[in-house]
Amino acid sequence: MSLLEEYKRFEEIYLRYKNENKIDFSTINFVYPSFILPLYYLTHGKNCKMVPNKQENVNSYIVSVLGNITGNKNNKSTLCPITFLPKDESLKEKVIEKFSSVFENGKYSGGQNAFLSYIGEISDNIYQHSKFSNAYILGQRYPSKKFIEICIVDNGITIPKNFEENKIIFEKDYEAIFNAINGTTTKKDFQRGYGLCSSINMIVKGLNGEFLIASRKGVVYITPKEIKTYEIKMFKGTLIAFRIPLSEHKLDIYKYADSKGVQIQKV
Repeated sequence: MSLLEEYKRFEEIYLRYKNENKIDFSTINFVYPSFILPLYYLTHGKNCKMVPNKQENVNSYIVSVLGNITGNKNNKSTLCPITFLPKDESLKEKVIEKFSSVFENGKYSGGQNAFLSYIGEISDNIYQHSKFSNAYILGQRYPSKKFIEICIVDNGITIPKNFEENKIIFEKDYEAIFNAINGTTTKKDFQRGYGLCSSINMIVKGLNGEFLIASRKGVVYITPKEIKTYEIKMFKGTLIAFRIPLSEHKLDIYKYADSKGVQIQKV
């Protein structure tokens, strides 16, 4: 199941929750960060019914994923449970260090320099642009499936809203995401901003991975072979998720330092 398919599965379960006030795990045989993190983010603290899965390993995994939030002890060395990103940006390095250790300092995901570069740039964008009050990160390494997946969500103003506040014109919300990926920035002291685009190029082109952004009513999904976009009813905030195949190849980050967009074609 691809990253996009996993996100769509989250949407299906979440829409059912909104209609029936219950989270139904009964048909879910496996969950990834791109499914469980946005579901947690949008439903935690709500008074709703949870329908468990018949497979105990699925239920115990969900408990493990929620370990940091619920206080349950997590024994999975390949899992970094749902973790708050601190509002104070100066404290975020502790979270990044924790992720780096879980993923063996990027040993199987481009090397330490690459791992810290794309994680750092993605989180920097959240702090610089989203105006969030709550943000979470979740990640896991899957040795048997041979990839890592990391997901970050925040309840900030969204990419399209940020563009609107800065009078940057676009028609569809996914166009605003396109523009952000390809260098359009709301920073007043820069003409273009290629940091996020460089991170995407490292993940997709350099490491053969998948990358997905959902923000307000737009979704952009990027792989080495295709780019897909579509509109959604609403995601209250911004979600960024990516997968990277496990490999001991060390990525030369300087090759992507001056990336000028991912050459997305508008539709």
